[in-house]
Amino acid sequence: MMRKICQESEYTTNYQSIFEERKKLVKDYYAIGAVGLSFSTRCSLIFLEIKNNYQIVQRLSALRPKAHICVFTDNPRVCSALSLNFGVYCFPPIKAASKKKMLEEFLVVYGRTFSDDKRSPEMALFLAMDETRGYINSQEVVHV
Repeated sequence: MMRKICQESEYTTNYQSIFEERKKLVKDYYAIGAVGLSFSTRCSLIFLEIKNNYQIVQRLSALRPKAHICVFTDNPRVCSALSLNFGVYCFPPIKAASKKKMLEEFLVVYGRTFSDDKRSPEMALFLAMDETRGYINSQEVVHV
């Protein structure tokens, strides 16, 4: 019963309007661009590999993207720091030849638990991060 209530509230939440309101308060244009791109492409996943600097993930989470943020790290301190952030899930790094292969392997290993009927589970937004400066330096949408 509780699961059904949670699913209904999740489906009725207008994440786009929350994003539009919150982006006025945030000065991180890289995070705004990434979350905006996830809305426009209707991605269900945002992939980000990090080692130590997790503040960008917190800024992405604060903008309430509809997509799940999948952080790939082998640093347990990063996973602990991100455990209470909205829509953020930590995974061990997946070594793959390409981003498309990484997405395919992720869907095989973790299944389609991060997808719903309205968004494409086969599409992910990959963000590359400059760890020293703490910002996103490239974005790429990958479709399987």
